[in-house]
Amino acid sequence: MRAAETDAERPRPPGEERASLELDPAARAATLLAPPPGIAPPAPPPAGAPSAPSIDPNIAAELLERAAFWGDGTRGLARLRFGSRARAGLAGATVVLEHDGDSVRLRVDDSDDAELAGRLRDKLAARGVTLADE
Repeated sequence: MRAAETDAERPRPPGEERASLELDPAARAATLLAPPPGIAPPAPPPAGAPSAPSIDPNIAAELLERAAFWGDGTRGLARLRFGSRARAGLAGATVVLEHDGDSVRLRVDDSDDAELAGRLRDKLAARGVTLADE
């Protein structure tokens, strides 16, 4: 071996070369758990943009008996069963919203209020949700 030859220039046996390429297990785990490079965090909403409404979880627990949600990335379903403390005709009713990738459908089951579906349609339309005709 020449005196001027550096460690990087020195030929390595095949086993030694491979060992230098392997990562420490902790470094490998950190690499696998880290977010992919080049993905920026989502931008904050513009000033004055409407925010999503929120609901107090305690109130939701009092008003809803059951809530079920399903989706596969293209289609989705939300089924809400309201309890006896719900108001505006929702007491005991089951509201089902279904999205098939193109349109949203609304169905109301077990309600004593015959006009409940119409009122819900109007409220959804006021928020920009277009419902499919039944």
